[in-house]
Amino acid sequence: MRFNLKLSHKGLILVSVPLAFELVFVAILYGCLQQAEIEISREAHAKAILSHISNVMRDMIEAGTAVGGYAVTGKPAHAGHFEAAVQRITPEFAALEDLLKDSPGELSSIKRIGALAQKAVACLHESKELIDSGDRIGGYKRLSDLKKSMRQIGNEADQSVEMWKKIEEASPLAQARARQQLKVFLAAGVGFNILLAVSLALYFNKGTSDRLQILMDNTTRLARGQPLNPPLPGADEIARLDQVFSDMARALSEAAAKEREITENALAAEARVRMIIETMPVGLVIVDASGVIDVLNPATEEMFGYRFDELSGQPLKMLFAGCGQIDDHSFLQEIKQKATGKIVDREALSKDGRSFPVELSLKEFNYLEGPRFLAVILDVTARHEVERLKREFVAMASHELRTPLTSVQGFLTLLDEGAYGTLTDNGQRKVKLADRNISRLIKLINDLLDIEKMEAGKLDMQVEKVEISQIIERSIESVASFAEQHSVKLVASESKSTVRADGDRLVQVLVNLLSNAVKFSQPGQSVSIAVTESNNQVEVSVSDCGRGVPEKFKEAIFERFQQVDASDSRKRGGAGLGLAICKAIIEQLSGTIGVESQVGKGSTFWFRLPLLLESPGKEPVGLPEHSC
Repeated sequence: MRFNLKLSHKGLILVSVPLAFELVFVAILYGCLQQAEIEISREAHAKAILSHISNVMRDMIEAGTAVGGYAVTGKPAHAGHFEAAVQRITPEFAALEDLLKDSPGELSSIKRIGALAQKAVACLHESKELIDSGDRIGGYKRLSDLKKSMRQIGNEADQSVEMWKKIEEASPLAQARARQQLKVFLAAGVGFNILLAVSLALYFNKGTSDRLQILMDNTTRLARGQPLNPPLPGADEIARLDQVFSDMARALSEAAAKEREITENALAAEARVRMIIETMPVGLVIVDASGVIDVLNPATEEMFGYRFDELSGQPLKMLFAGCGQIDDHSFLQEIKQKATGKIVDREALSKDGRSFPVELSLKEFNYLEGPRFLAVILDVTARHEVERLKREFVAMASHELRTPLTSVQGFLTLLDEGAYGTLTDNGQRKVKLADRNISRLIKLINDLLDIEKMEAGKLDMQVEKVEISQIIERSIESVASFAEQHSVKLVASESKSTVRADGDRLVQVLVNLLSNAVKFSQPGQSVSIAVTESNNQVEVSVSDCGRGVPEKFKEAIFERFQQVDASDSRKRGGAGLGLAICKAIIEQLSGTIGVESQVGKGSTFWFRLPLLLESPGKEPVGLPEHSC
């Protein structure tokens, strides 16, 4: 670890002393090592010189012996040994000269030996040549002259060998002395370094230990949440570590404050949510994955007459009628399939055995202990009672009004035909106006009756095989005079498609769509009917060039008493029930109905029904895209 501490004059001296010692120590060690290496090199040098001198002497003796043997036996092998020995002599002298190039005195001695060796070799060559010429006596004589040269070479060689042997023998002693000196210096240096290190450690430890003590105290204070000591001065690691502790303490303090704030907000939010749940007028029940009740709100207790401890741990199915034979898991799976993300009607069962209608919706969510389901239960007893009274009132009013209105309409018809005398032009206009108003009232009453029948599931359907072309033809005949009054042209496509449906009800739907298209078209425009087949369905669409339907009304206009413009009822007639009846009819026939429109560019109302596969026409049939 590096410490950036401010040193006093005494501290600087303490630091410089070990540095100087280390430099001297390293220099002495280096000198000892150098001396040892020099001695090792001198020993190796002497050994190499002695080896080469020995090789020269051996080769000279071998060359002389080979020539003597050749003179005696005349065998070529001896001549070969001679030539080989002579060839080795020259490289040996070259190696010796290279080893002694830095020693002029020894080099001159080797050169003298080399000159004598050359003379001896020349003498040997002459002896061999005399022997080869057949003069063996001359050859022997020449060999006897060689003895003088060999003695001289031996004397010179002995002197050199003696000198280099002394060097070789002295070198191990010098190496041993150098190693001993190195050991002494190493031991002394290590001891001094230990003493120096301990002294410096004791000197510097006092200031460092005080700072570390403050740091340790800060650690304890941080763990206990107490205020820390004042920051340590300096820029060393200890000071930086102390700064880290200070930053951590500040961050922990801020985090604790933030945590308290979050906890307070969470508790407040939890209290608000609890208050909302407890005061909600609908029943809220949380069940686990097996359908067992975990949590419920006071509205559920009030609705069913149970206390929380009576329902906790019980199956959800005990709150509903007619579920005695269904196991808990199957019941949960059933309502999960039917009520997840939707609202379904069920018969609930209170503690006292009273059944009452409710609306049930289910939502799945993940909790700490696993998946849970939130069941929202709304008691609709009051609503059902109101709807029952409304249906009874509408049925009563419709039946009580339709009979007298029919009688009045019949009287007006007789009056218009002159059964009671001739009417003035103004009188005929008044009669026709009254007849139209009564027709509207009768249609409204019929629509109301149809709506009530549909909601009660009592609308009769005569389902049979129906050709779409006949439905279109009948519908156009019903609307032709109305379209002629508005100067609107009806254009229809040919179709061979067939469906299973109630023909009269389909005509009712198409007439309603055509009448609406004519009402919202300008004179001179056209309304087209197109038929297409796709994905085993037949689509019948009615397109106009009217004002169009805004996006926000595309779903609403299929509900009861809904119109794009409230003034349409007064200006164009109708009570906003036609499209609702169309939707109910089509859905009861397992079909769908909708609209595509752009404001100011017209609308296309369509309905789709399942296509009979045995239908003779399988290709899409229809008009080109309707153009305004």
